[in-house]
Amino acid sequence: LVKPISSDHDLIALTKKLNVHIDHIYESSEIKKPLPRKGSFLILLRKPSQDIGHWTGKYGISKYNEIQTQSAHGSYCGIWSLLWLYAKQNNRMDLFNKFKDLNIFVAD
Repeated sequence: LVKPISSDHDLIALTKKLNVHIDHIYESSEIKKPLPRKGSFLILLRKPSQDIGHWTGKYGISKYNEIQTQSAHGSYCGIWSLLWLYAKQNNRMDLFNKFKDLNIFVAD
């Protein structure tokens, strides 16, 4: 893939190609109670009044990825979320070993 993916339809198509299981896709405003402790979810973080948002993935109650592998200005968050879910579902977190941590601080 060369282009960023922002639609849930494109992400669903990619889940089929990667064989990633997704139990549900939510927009953050749809979540009214804690998600189940088991399951794989894609969540679009945005306010209902916004046109754009940020995709994130949730897999059970597992630990969140502590390194930032995507630029804060990037538009590939959906793909990164699916890669993370793929790695969690297939016990392949080693796929992230070579990525650089982009959590940087800039001092004025």
